[in-house]
Order: sequence, then structure tokens, then C-alpha cells
Amino acid sequence: MILLNYNNKKVQGIVDRNKINIVSTEGIQGAYDQYNFIIPTLGNKVSLNHEIVWDGIVYTVLSIDTTKNDLFYVTGKQKDVYNPHVYEIVLSSNSETLVEGGTYQISATCKDNGTVVTNPTLTYLSSDNTIATIDDKGLVNGVKTGTCNITVNYNNTIATLSLIINAKPIDPVISYSSTSSNGYSYRVKEGATLTYTKTIDSVVDNTLDVLFTLDATGTLLVNSNSISVVKKTGNTIQVRNLTITAPKSFVLTVKDSANGTVISTQIISTRSA
Repeated sequence: MILLNYNNKKVQGIVDRNKINIVSTEGIQGAYDQYNFIIPTLGNKVSLNHEIVWDGIVYTVLSIDTTKNDLFYVTGKQKDVYNPHVYEIVLSSNSETLVEGGTYQISATCKDNGTVVTNPTLTYLSSDNTIATIDDKGLVNGVKTGTCNITVNYNNTIATLSLIINAKPIDPVISYSSTSSNGYSYRVKEGATLTYTKTIDSVVDNTLDVLFTLDATGTLLVNSNSISVVKKTGNTIQVRNLTITAPKSFVLTVKDSANGTVISTQIISTRSA
């Protein structure tokens, strides 16, 4: 068994030794410094200066002959004794549930012989790209409802993330309306109540709570005790003309306190009796 050390892939191959003669004081001696490796090309990659491991020895690739059909003929020079690596990969989560269009960033801790590796080289693969895709940075994107697995490969050590993709919830249809007990023109000393209604998917939401603000004119009129604007209940506002005898107008803005949506921006006019 030959180990392609660029990704620690084990492959079947043929090994042949190149014998060289060394002249010494003891005469001519035979030595084996280089080896020929015959490796299938299918699914494998070999480049110059890559390393090959065989029989406990690391060999540096010196030359590659790719002229033979479906085979690499590789010459390697002995480099060092092989120090085997124990690789580990642990994902921060092994199962996630997303909605269609949702994303999830895979986070992995990798170790080489017990030491945490900074910026490890990882490869990712989705078992079904119609359900979920993943890019080369580990970002998962939910495509449609279903289940699939994402495999994360670190030096041929595999970790798996199981995914469930659910349908994206349909946003509710929210609408607002308002009514007034006395129109929009309020007589002196008479009070008028504005009532606001919120519906969600055509169902009245009785929890509506409103907030209101006044423009500069309205604020001045309130501060001078010329008019009164107060919230009577969660969804009602009372406007009263206290002392004004000439027509005055101000702007009343009302919002839904739950989400900040502006329900209405009204021009309120006061007039004398």
C-alpha cells in the first residue's frame, strides 16, 4: 500500500527499486536510493516535490511519466523515515435545522497528533445539492425542504453534519385601521377618541398597544394647556380642545409599540364651537 502524502490517501500500486553502485574502500556496494512507483491516475494526483510514503519511508517525487494509459510512473528519492500523523476533526454541531433560504456556517476544530491546527485545509461535500449547498468556506445554504448530510474532510478524516431543511414560514398579512368618535375636527371642550385596530391574517389582534407623537405645533399646544392628547387604553387616543377659539392644526403620528410600524399620520384640526 502506497500513501500519497499530499492528502494521506492510500492507493494500490507497484514499487520497483533503482539500484545504484557506491564505490568505497571496501569495494563496490549496491544501494537503493530511488524507487519507481506505478500508481493509477483515476482519482489520484501526483506532482513534483510531492511526497510518497511506502514501507515506513518518505520519498520525494523527482519525476512523473504520464504517457502510459491510466498510470503514473513516478520516481521518488528517499527523504526520511515516515512519522505517521493522527488527524482529528470535530464539528461544533453535528445536526442543524434550517428554513429554505437560511444559512449556517460550519465550524470545525482540527488536530494533528493532538495539536490544534490553525487554518486547516478542509473540503466539503453535500449529499444532495437540491436540498442544501455548501461553498468552499463551509457556508451552508438551505435550498428546499428535505434532509441531507454535509461531509467535512480533513486529511481523509471525515466529520458529518446532518441537516433538516424546513419550509420557510409565510409572513403574516398585517393591516391597520382607525376610527374617530367625532371626525377629525374637534370642538371646544368636546373630546374625540381615535380607536386603532390591527388585524393579522384578517383576525383582529386585541393586544394592539399604540404610541403617539406630536409635531412641534401639537407639542406647543399641549404644553400651553390649549389641547389635551392622551392615551386612554392600549389602542385608543383621546384628543380634547381645552381653550382654543381659533382654528388650529397639528400632526398626530401613531405607531404600533410592538414593531414600530407607523399606523397613521393625521392632521388634526381644532375649531371653536
